[in-house]
Amino acid sequence: MYGTKYGFVGKDKIDESKKLLPTSTKWIPINGGNHSQNGWYGFQKGDNTATITRDEQQNIIGKSIVQFMSGN
Repeated sequence: MYGTKYGFVGKDKIDESKKLLPTSTKWIPINGGNHSQNGWYGFQKGDNTATITRDEQQNIIGKSIVQFMSGN
């Protein structure tokens, strides 16, 4: 999972890292999500401003983890 507004790791670096993981890796973009909203530690210097709320982003993360753990 990655936020499309990540300031630390842009799309270029994400795309570049894909070759390091199995081709079966599932990539889940969180549209409008940033790095800072993955937790509750506040805005991180160098990050971009999210265009979705922290609750929206964390709900996407939670649902994606549950889906992965259930084998879907």
